[in-house]
Amino acid sequence: WIWASAAVAGAQPLPAAAPIEAWGPAGDVRAVARADDTLYLGGSFRYVGPHTGPLAVFDSAGAVRPAEAIAGQVQRVASAGGFGRIVLGTILVPDDPVPVRALAKVDVDGRVVPDWHVDVSGVSAIEVDGATLYLAGVFSTVNGEARQGLAAVNVETGALLPWAPTMIGAIREMQISDGLLLLTGELQSAN
Repeated sequence: WIWASAAVAGAQPLPAAAPIEAWGPAGDVRAVARADDTLYLGGSFRYVGPHTGPLAVFDSAGAVRPAEAIAGQVQRVASAGGFGRIVLGTILVPDDPVPVRALAKVDVDGRVVPDWHVDVSGVSAIEVDGATLYLAGVFSTVNGEARQGLAAVNVETGALLPWAPTMIGAIREMQISDGLLLLTGELQSAN
């Protein structure tokens, strides 16, 4: 068990000049006790401080770079070169016209691109090749158009591309190698 008090946690250095509202433990809290103006937390955590959410951005030296806070769950991140990163999961973007997304684009500075949206659910794998984002999973439509298990969208705009093979089965992983798209999972039929 590791104990931390709110008074001690408040003395940790802030990553920014302005305090961050959402502080918490990085792990499970199993016990809570209060003595006057101090709250004691016990559990399996090593840090109490600012919450990063499901996405943290580090530079090559290992320092945390500021990123726009998103909430939800991130399952995968794919590098999109100069376009930033594509994030797959159940992503909640505060103050956004599309608050819940399966995919989000994060620019090179770590900010969610609000006008980039791909309407799809059931995606289990993503891979980027140049300006094309490949999607694989158990889905039948992307951006309102028929696509069975595989689809390709433009990384910059999120627009659906004409590439439309048919894949039946549960795709778990995908990788691009030597111009080929390799798929693994419980595959039943292709085209």
